[in-house]
Amino acid sequence: MEIKIENTFIKNNKYNVQYSTDYGKGLAIWEGSEPESGSCHSVEIEIYCDLKWEKDIYDFGENHYSLFEDAGITQFTGELEKVDDDGYAVLRLGNSIITFMISGYSDIPGKFVKVEVPTEKVALFPTD
Repeated sequence: MEIKIENTFIKNNKYNVQYSTDYGKGLAIWEGSEPESGSCHSVEIEIYCDLKWEKDIYDFGENHYSLFEDAGITQFTGELEKVDDDGYAVLRLGNSIITFMISGYSDIPGKFVKVEVPTEKVALFPTD
């Protein structure tokens, strides 16, 4: 995913960034050397916790991509593209994917969902 760094700060001895994308704005741990405000990067998004269907992930009902952070919760809306038998899941957010583990999901992938994650469990890995 392509992002623009809006602001950086240190929290719990890690770089954290406020960032913007074509789909909205977020806040995440930065897994790399300190980025400069205003710089643009290609990143992979990782979620550092297991998620539960109908607790952290819900049917969304609208077919569009978005992300935003509010009050310590990051919300992603996208297409749940794949869920393996072991719970490995892939969420499509535009041209990018986010992978995570899910439990309690028994439906057919391919629907748009809303994912709610504690912001401190979201990390960005620069790939550029």
